[in-house]
Amino acid sequence: MDYIMIQANDDNYVLMVEIETARMSKYIRCLIDYFKMGNGKIIIIHGIDRRVLANVFRWCEYHKNDPPSLACQILMSVKVIDPWDCDFLSMDNKSLYDLLVAAKCLGVSGLVNICCKILKIHVDDVRDNEFINLNGGDGQSHQILPGNHDDEAIPQ
Repeated sequence: MDYIMIQANDDNYVLMVEIETARMSKYIRCLIDYFKMGNGKIIIIHGIDRRVLANVFRWCEYHKNDPPSLACQILMSVKVIDPWDCDFLSMDNKSLYDLLVAAKCLGVSGLVNICCKILKIHVDDVRDNEFINLNGGDGQSHQILPGNHDDEAIPQ
């Protein structure tokens, strides 16, 4: 198998990535195809730290053999998320956002889409929890009446 070396610019850490896996990135694919950055070459990626870069290509490695029809089906469905992806993307929101930005910069559209789905789920959960808190948490809506009631909530 042919490999390409991908280096994060923040240190000397070099990832050895199969060319087939690396080609899932539109950016890397262009470098390989048009600039002949093939086997044994080092590609330096600016602005993405090594941990995030490693995660992008770990995701690509797992999904490199996915049939295109399955990828389209997964991308079109909001509810379908591969269990491996759920485990892989179970990280804090900042790390997930960093991964999303890196995937977008590298042109890994499948990872961009799945990160967006997970972030949407997180936002929906936060929004639902805030709604519950605004409604008093007991399922009833409450109204703050004007006047001098020390801001007590009165059930409707």
